[in-house]
Amino acid sequence: MATTAGRLFFSCLFLGLALLIRRRGAAGAAPFGIPGAKGKTTLRLALLGLLLAFHWWSFFEAIRLSSVALGLLAFSTFPLFTALIDPLVSRKPLSAFDIAKAALSMAGVGIVAPAFDLGDPQFQGLAWGMASGLSYAVLSIGNRGMVARLGSLKLAFSEQAFALAFLLPFALGLELRLTLAELSLLALLGLVFTGLSHSLFIDSLKVVRPQAASLASALEPVYGILFSALLLGQSPRAREVAGGLLIIAAIALPGKVPLGSLKKEKKE
Repeated sequence: MATTAGRLFFSCLFLGLALLIRRRGAAGAAPFGIPGAKGKTTLRLALLGLLLAFHWWSFFEAIRLSSVALGLLAFSTFPLFTALIDPLVSRKPLSAFDIAKAALSMAGVGIVAPAFDLGDPQFQGLAWGMASGLSYAVLSIGNRGMVARLGSLKLAFSEQAFALAFLLPFALGLELRLTLAELSLLALLGLVFTGLSHSLFIDSLKVVRPQAASLASALEPVYGILFSALLLGQSPRAREVAGGLLIIAAIALPGKVPLGSLKKEKKE
């Protein structure tokens, strides 16, 4: 909780400064105002912020309870959640390949998963990782409808400000004693790997579908697990490698055959 709130604090500082600098090049533009903001827009931003707070908190909880490898592999299912949920929102036909990929991905999760035991921290970590992936998929789809109107910087700042507001009361109740090195790492996490990366990801949604953006993010488990092995000495187990390969293969497979077209072919 404290880590998530800390990264959001530094990220909001970065994004707020970026909005103020950009305002100097646009006379009269309100840096933090929402164009035509009404109750509905504000409520939607607040819900997206709550979803973002849950996504980051559940991701760190997954890693805390299990390992970097298991947490990342569980989270990496989010492109499949995106592929299954997005057609319901955009009202486009569900791809037959997307259903097959989801089944393949779940098979990978089954291999990675420890014994079904709600009291097992490894199983809890897997569950929280998948919850983080599901929330991220919904967040990506929700952002697509807002980024064209607000812009990536303003949308990222608004979401993260709401997320920080939700988490701050919990974080303030914790006793924290951070060293200068820990504070520096938290600032790096917030400035570069939260503020900059989140706004760039949102900006990409202007030109690519959420599924395509999700595919690019699917590489995160690969380099994340590699760095965890090099820096933390947490090497993935054989079943995590096997299950991870299935999950990544499922994400990488194309999905261009709508179910409706298959039915037409059968009739013909």
